[in-house]
Amino acid sequence: DLPEILILAQYYLMLSFPEKKFLLYGENNYKLLTFDLFRMYDFILLPNFELPKLIDNSINVLLNTYSLSEMDKETVAAYFKIINRVVTQYFYSENSNKAVSKFDVHIEIPVEDFPINLQRFERVYQKKAVWLGVDRYLEELYKIR
Repeated sequence: DLPEILILAQYYLMLSFPEKKFLLYGENNYKLLTFDLFRMYDFILLPNFELPKLIDNSINVLLNTYSLSEMDKETVAAYFKIINRVVTQYFYSENSNKAVSKFDVHIEIPVEDFPINLQRFERVYQKKAVWLGVDRYLEELYKIR
């Protein structure tokens, strides 16, 4: 997530799970996020710029809600380069299904334009997302073929 959001998330999670072991950004001088590192911690909280350090096929379930559509095409492509490489089981998404103009500076990227590798993933379902009460969002679940 964004570093500012992680500060709040880590505070909440550490209060909620005081017995768990956390790896917070900057506490370990890792070059790659390896399976050995994953085994050492219950929670690993990473800022978005650390995601390229994830090793291939290292994440069972990855989810994104209400943010991919708000990014520019290059950033979405960079995220999907990682998603397509690291997910081993499922990718869950809730994002916009329409190219809506936001603040006259950005047009949302619809989920149908996301560069998910359909040779690697298959869509389990796609339906209207119910959480925001706005009909332009879709909930999708993909699984590895």
